[in-house]
Amino acid sequence: MQWTRAAAGATPARLVAQGGALARAIALDAATWRAQALASASPTRRAGHSGNTVLGSSQRRWASGQSSRPVKGMRDLHGEDMASLAAVRAAFWDTVGLYGFEEWQTPILESSGVFTGSLGADSDVVAKEMFRFSTLGGEDVCMRPEGTAGETQAAASQSP
Repeated sequence: MQWTRAAAGATPARLVAQGGALARAIALDAATWRAQALASASPTRRAGHSGNTVLGSSQRRWASGQSSRPVKGMRDLHGEDMASLAAVRAAFWDTVGLYGFEEWQTPILESSGVFTGSLGADSDVVAKEMFRFSTLGGEDVCMRPEGTAGETQAAASQSP
């Protein structure tokens, strides 16, 4: 996830300078945002309209007999935690939007050549840290191991 400057006069320095005010606003209004988010949250699937309770990943692991602990460094977010995260994200995007920034996201899958060319075919990232596979059409693709190449391509394609 990256931010682009769309409005004249918006600079990262000005946005950072506003960070203290944003943090205070989030702290003051967290209870209100949380209450609103919880009021609109539902424990059932909205898209399927089946009424079935949505299971978190730890519940799915337990139901399948797998370990009930997530991978080290990861945790499930649901209920109040998810509502709080949604409220903070909404406040963040409302604030950065005032300064003309927009969100953009690059694809999680990239052509492997993007990384083997820039990092080198023998680099540790390419050799040990990339998940590579071939598509049915024979294209060599990988999960993006880092964001620089994809973000550079996206920024270059948006330049006038």
